[in-house]
Amino acid sequence: MHSRPYSLAFSPDGSRFAVGFADGTVRVLHGHSGAVALGPLEGHTREVKCVAFSPDGSLLASGSGDGTVIVRDAQTGNCIYDGIKGHKDWVTSVCFSPNGKHLLSGSHDRTTRMWDSGNGSLVPNSIKRHPYRINCTAFSPDGKHIACGLDSNGYHIVVYDAFTGKSTSSLVINPVICASGA
Repeated sequence: MHSRPYSLAFSPDGSRFAVGFADGTVRVLHGHSGAVALGPLEGHTREVKCVAFSPDGSLLASGSGDGTVIVRDAQTGNCIYDGIKGHKDWVTSVCFSPNGKHLLSGSHDRTTRMWDSGNGSLVPNSIKRHPYRINCTAFSPDGKHIACGLDSNGYHIVVYDAFTGKSTSSLVINPVICASGA
């Protein structure tokens, strides 16, 4: 591993973790030893800005500075379907819904988009436009709400309904770089 790490995520059982690198690759490492379990996994043409495992640990998603999202089988590293294209700027955040059926991506193109994690298709009417670039995203534990950290002068957090897109709350805080929770 001779490239700078940009992102990482533990598998749900903690036995492995994925690392996204500046060279556009992803590696999956054993959680205790750090030995390479998979990779380097190629497919992105720019740095890997974000990685996430599905709640059951079967899928691994990565988002890149090239604007694409790749979803792989987390055991083999094989791509599940062709890379997801739709964002026009860096993909800075990927996260799975709690039931694993949807994948949310956030981008510096000021949109969040929800994808069907089984086939990579865009969920109808799921593109949410924001006034600022997206730095990070998260689903609520019940999957009903989405939170986004926006890169503005005041650093906004916006929470909205995952199904209707209607904003439910907004607050301004100190700078948000990235947050993730289980």
